[in-house]
Amino acid sequence: MALVRAQHSEAVLATAERIVADGVDWVRFGQLAMRNRVLGLVSRGLNTFFPGAMARSAAVEFDQCVGRARMLGMVLLSTQLGLVERVLKPAGARYAALKGATLSARWYGDPLVRQSSDIDLLVDADGVVEVIQRMLAEGWQIASPFWKNQRLDMFVRFVGVVEMETADGRRVEVHRLIDGSGLVFDPETLLAQSTTIDLAGHQMPVLSVTDEFLTAVFHHSRHRWSCYHWVADLISMTGSSMLTPQQVVAARAHPILGPTVDAALTMGHNIDELVLSGEIDVDKPISPFLSVCLDSVDRGAPPPQPVEAPDPTAMEPDFPEHWQQTARYRARFQMARLKPSLTDLDWLPLPPQLAALHWLTRPVRIALQRVGNIVR
Repeated sequence: MALVRAQHSEAVLATAERIVADGVDWVRFGQLAMRNRVLGLVSRGLNTFFPGAMARSAAVEFDQCVGRARMLGMVLLSTQLGLVERVLKPAGARYAALKGATLSARWYGDPLVRQSSDIDLLVDADGVVEVIQRMLAEGWQIASPFWKNQRLDMFVRFVGVVEMETADGRRVEVHRLIDGSGLVFDPETLLAQSTTIDLAGHQMPVLSVTDEFLTAVFHHSRHRWSCYHWVADLISMTGSSMLTPQQVVAARAHPILGPTVDAALTMGHNIDELVLSGEIDVDKPISPFLSVCLDSVDRGAPPPQPVEAPDPTAMEPDFPEHWQQTARYRARFQMARLKPSLTDLDWLPLPPQLAALHWLTRPVRIALQRVGNIVR
């Protein structure tokens, strides 16, 4: 935890030095780094501040893993730049890169040091269909089986993100929405406020600093901060001069994300305290994210999910915990869940000019489905 951040204070480095001096189980250390996708960040921290600290036998295997992770990062980076030149620019679509290499370059100064497993792109609603069509022409495939019986323009209308994949395992998520309901972020506003950064010599559109912070907090909280590279993002962003105190105040005042941002910032303080003192002061505020985060980081696995049969007719809330849902969000979500879904399109395929009829057929489908469940 002391090594993966982008900024290292003297107090944090002193703590790390004491831990190294006391002895480290480097095999387990390497395993946790791999599971938590922080190989590159840990390697950079060790090489910068504690060169030679890792046992020779462990260092060889560790460096090999770091090299493989960087190679995967190079493949994804090359793929992303290729999509810009062969798909996004010819399509004339407005877009912004999310997470991945751009987040790594912006906040850690190296597009390959932060591990990621896929590419995420936010594309304006009017350009999504052509982007997908051009990707299909380039050999990409749509991962979802639902689209094969549908017109592409209708399929895209009913999903917030289209997952694309290649035969060799590369994956791209083309986002029309950031969140499932479309209530948390307005994509048009995000794209209008976007900027560019240098990515391997190319100018790449990205979200504004504040928007990237908010979308990162939203995404990482959805995953319960269950992998340490997400926690590293939080600590690195809040410790960077790019994110000003005024922007943090504005983020905490977000009408929907406010409670989630507060809990994330509190968790960051808790983890800093844990790094420096080895314990949490129970007299200070403790984030509701903390215990699940630490348990998941230690196990190197996501938290267990409730074993329940989900209601296939219901839109899932964007927030896993009720306390994250503001009154404004809950009121708007009750209306949003009435919208026709991909299940409705699959149940009764209609041409675009008749798509509004799904508002009428949805209640019929749900009623028939519930009757069927009762009969069974």
